[in-house]
Amino acid sequence: MILFRGKEIGLRTLEPEDAEKGTLYGMDQFIGEPGYWNKGIGSELMKETVRYLTMERGAVKIAMDPQAWNARALRVYEKNGFKKVKLLEKHEWHEGEYRDCWLMVYEAGKA
Repeated sequence: MILFRGKEIGLRTLEPEDAEKGTLYGMDQFIGEPGYWNKGIGSELMKETVRYLTMERGAVKIAMDPQAWNARALRVYEKNGFKKVKLLEKHEWHEGEYRDCWLMVYEAGKA
């Protein structure tokens, strides 16, 4: 859950993908309350999440697969060091149809 000033505004999940080493994490997040969009909250969330995973958990790579239509989210991720690696066509079922997503990766020391 993402809390902002005591109010639940979204969700973030972090999953170690390399169970033995813990160096690769998958993540997913969203701010579901439109009143909290375009206020820098997502950027701050990403900055703190990257810091936590790399500095506290030893992550070398962080991967996510946001939907390709979500330009606002893509800008936030790129601003925080994530790179588009591959377009995943019809990757995620959402609201009655398959949606394209981007595989995006953050590599520690390369941002």
